[in-house]
Amino acid sequence: GGGQVALPVLLLLRGDQRADLTKVARLLGVGRRAVQLATARQCAAAFGYPPGSMPPLGLRRPALTLVDAALTPPPEADLAESAPREAAADAARREGAEADSPPLEGGDSTPQEAGAAADSARREGAE
Repeated sequence: GGGQVALPVLLLLRGDQRADLTKVARLLGVGRRAVQLATARQCAAAFGYPPGSMPPLGLRRPALTLVDAALTPPPEADLAESAPREAAADAARREGAEADSPPLEGGDSTPQEAGAAADSARREGAE
């Protein structure tokens, strides 16, 4: 059977927003139950910073980073919808983790380079 992958993903959101874990799971191509918020202790152990004060650079270890679309300017070019899933699969392979599903074909980005703008926050009156 497949092993469970514990791959930290850093979400950059506006301070007045909360993560929508259903959207994050969809972006990563995994089931909703596979995605959970880390505890303050887990964040400090993985990244060296507590939640709410974590910079996207200078982390203790590289992490896939998803930047909420509300923080990004309009794109110059379309971002492939599969980019977050491919980056997560690449990062999991580099960590030596065994995924429950076959690895996705993707680019050769390293985890610290892997990042994507995506709708990952709850929106008032949406969904």
